[in-house]
Amino acid sequence: RYLLMDCDQAPRARGVETTGWFGNVFVMPHRTIGTATEPVIYQGQDRIAACGESGTADEWREHIGRLCAGNSRLILSVCAALAASILPFSGIGESGGFHLFGASSQGKTTSLCVASSVNGLPASTMQTWRNTGNAIEGTAAKHHHRLLCLDEIREAVEREIGVIVMMLSGGAGKLRMKDTAVLRERLTWMLLWLSTGEHRLTHYMEAAGLKPDPGMEVRQLDIPADAGAGNGLFENLHEHEDARAFSENLRTACNQYHGAVGIAWLEHVAQHLDEIRRDLPGQVASMALKLMPADSESQVKRAGRRLALRAVAGEYATRGGLPGWA
Repeated sequence: RYLLMDCDQAPRARGVETTGWFGNVFVMPHRTIGTATEPVIYQGQDRIAACGESGTADEWREHIGRLCAGNSRLILSVCAALAASILPFSGIGESGGFHLFGASSQGKTTSLCVASSVNGLPASTMQTWRNTGNAIEGTAAKHHHRLLCLDEIREAVEREIGVIVMMLSGGAGKLRMKDTAVLRERLTWMLLWLSTGEHRLTHYMEAAGLKPDPGMEVRQLDIPADAGAGNGLFENLHEHEDARAFSENLRTACNQYHGAVGIAWLEHVAQHLDEIRRDLPGQVASMALKLMPADSESQVKRAGRRLALRAVAGEYATRGGLPGWA
């Protein structure tokens, strides 16, 4: 009787089962960022996005962001984490990945640690390519509107790599039946991913006797890890004596300072969301034109737009004083 008589007058909240943008708010397991007409509360089962915060955004800038300056692959990695959260407003309309490839001990995993530290503790946020089949669908859905970091592509089953790339970029899992012969709800996502490995995507597919589809190379862009400065992935070691010391210092810092700068970024985006929704597609298109010839083929344009989104996200963050570089 109490519920029937009084619940219509009670304050209401909206429960959601997925993380990411819901209207004007970004939903996380442990908090919601932004303002809405009613409280929005996460009621799903996943807690992977609640990977903790340690230190402040200022400390992340001083100990990690500052050291990324002058290092193209590190800036690219951080901008991937930033861009993933504005991907749904970019007009691109599809998920996509980047693959840093090169010999071991060049700093590839360090770049993943740096990217992961934007959103949380690297040990909790980083994944490996060992996730295959059903597991990759669940992993992708948990990273909706976030960056998915996948280390060591060689740990995947070679014949499954192409399927995983296509599935990640497609943004939806397979249709499956419940025990009651009713279709299960299909897992969906929109994300960016950052991958590492010793070889290009095509190498692993050819090793499995498969012919790579050119579209796969567009969905996961191969980027050489070696920056050509004689220090592996790094061009600027700042005050460190060698690349090894620089890498070790970065990874230690990522374990100590993480998560807070990602929250600051989402708060910045939420505060300027109307402006971003209005301007971002045009800014990405304009930046893409600067990155490639006007007569580029459609696949090159797709790749250029994804790189352009990273660049624009980095400029947004820089204007907000977030990353620690000019």
